[in-house]
Amino acid sequence: MFGPLTDNPSTVFVNHFNAWGTDFARPKCLHVNHGSHVACGAGISLSPTRRIVDPYMVAKQEKNLSAPLPWLRSQSEVMVDAMSVMKYFYKRNRVSKEDMLQTHDFHSYWPLRVFMAVQKLTRVYGKDRPPSPWRPVIAVYDIPDPRDQSSGLKIRRWRSLFRQGPRPAAGMTLAWAQTYVDQSAAERYRCDKEILWMLELLTRDYPRKQVLVTEDKWLAKQAKRFCTVRGAQWLKAEILAADRGSTAGAEALQGSEQGVEHALGMLPKPIRQAFVAQ
Repeated sequence: MFGPLTDNPSTVFVNHFNAWGTDFARPKCLHVNHGSHVACGAGISLSPTRRIVDPYMVAKQEKNLSAPLPWLRSQSEVMVDAMSVMKYFYKRNRVSKEDMLQTHDFHSYWPLRVFMAVQKLTRVYGKDRPPSPWRPVIAVYDIPDPRDQSSGLKIRRWRSLFRQGPRPAAGMTLAWAQTYVDQSAAERYRCDKEILWMLELLTRDYPRKQVLVTEDKWLAKQAKRFCTVRGAQWLKAEILAADRGSTAGAEALQGSEQGVEHALGMLPKPIRQAFVAQ
């Protein structure tokens, strides 16, 4: 199982999972002798005349999380780490409104706001891309930690989602922690390894102009093996650009209720029930 390659044609990176597929080991380098045919550890023979170069390596190393993409939007695909985006805008909202008492539950209505905002990107992204098992715009969600929840109904509804797997909704794909990478034994409910698993699968066979939006520093570092990374402010700017003069999508990221009921009607019933569960 090969991950993206470096811009050094003498080095091949291979990703390895542990026996249970629940952890990502550090990439191993296999050096190729260009003077002769050498069989690498994966059992593949590389010719001395064959040079493998990742065409998007420079973009993957971009450090500015707000930089414009070096590609057309129509050729790009976006994956959003929903929880880190929610927390980013929630914290900014608290700082700007220190005099207000704010209560929140990141697994009730906030997931709906992120869906409403990110869905605007489907108008311009991914119109010309390689084949994929999912839609070009993907939002991936953490699931609730039972230790932090008092609602058994909410826990059951979110568990139902990850057992169903990724679901299409309004031109997007919505995905959940625990669908592909089971971390229940470790009592982890974060979607970070889910995202890495999905990125590895997407980039395994085709070079992709793939973007991950996250504010999680560990995840951003790991994901640069597969794609370029951007932050929540870049996402907000792209939503404004795609929303045809409206600010409803960008305002939803900051807690606005405008348009939320309409967005709710765009979702399949199981997702709708989970997103508003109390």
